[in-house]
Amino acid sequence: IHLNKNGLGQMATFAMVVFGLSSRTFRPHRRLLLALTGLCVILVVFSQAASPLIALAILPIMAVAYSAFRASRVLYGAVVVTMAASAIVIVTIVTAKLDVLLGLVGKDASFTGRIPLWRSLWPEFLDRPLFGYGWHGYFGGFFSPVHEIWIDQPWQPPHGHNTFIDLAMDLGLVGALLYLVFLVSFVIRSARFVRETPGAVGLWPLLHVSLVFIYSFSEPLKPDRDLYWVILLALAVSTRFTLGHHRPVAADGMVVPVPRTVDEPAEVT
Repeated sequence: IHLNKNGLGQMATFAMVVFGLSSRTFRPHRRLLLALTGLCVILVVFSQAASPLIALAILPIMAVAYSAFRASRVLYGAVVVTMAASAIVIVTIVTAKLDVLLGLVGKDASFTGRIPLWRSLWPEFLDRPLFGYGWHGYFGGFFSPVHEIWIDQPWQPPHGHNTFIDLAMDLGLVGALLYLVFLVSFVIRSARFVRETPGAVGLWPLLHVSLVFIYSFSEPLKPDRDLYWVILLALAVSTRFTLGHHRPVAADGMVVPVPRTVDEPAEVT
């Protein structure tokens, strides 16, 4: 049960990725998994939540790009270009006055009050730019600093509707930069995982971090309140462990055979 359409849309897009990748791995159950993938797409569409709809439009393109370049020397460049292009599209939709496009998903040019909220938060951020107001120190209820924003914003936003802004308000520029460094390092590791792990399983970490990246622009994906973060941290640990036991990959994308020891018998072909 989800209290709002954004939560429903986020979980539906997450399940869409899981079922979609599983349909390519578990062949005997492919029809069932494809049907569940289609059901998730329907849930996203009928949720009429802007962020999940944007993710629904962008994520398949990202998946195709990752699959196309997974064995190429330019994979890392393709990942950077794909994410940068996605960021440009999202920022354009959020900040530009695209009334017709946003009207299709029931939004106005202010992205349901987000842009006025972000403008109001900027002076508050400048008061404590380095270390912020402490964890949950700013959005802590009416008696916290956010009450000044609530006076100007009658809808009383419980958070900044942006992961980077939320972290900047709580932990300052230091916290936001640490999050960005973690995200970039995990993207690099996930790209390496794509090259070294065949099949749909190899795409899973990179697609999930791409989904986190997309939602970070309009939703607060924070470690203490979101399943996306739990999965992200689990993938960060598992990919690091898995890559430590993987065979090295040459520049042309071919796996380099592990040299045999003297006592190790040769493989019989």
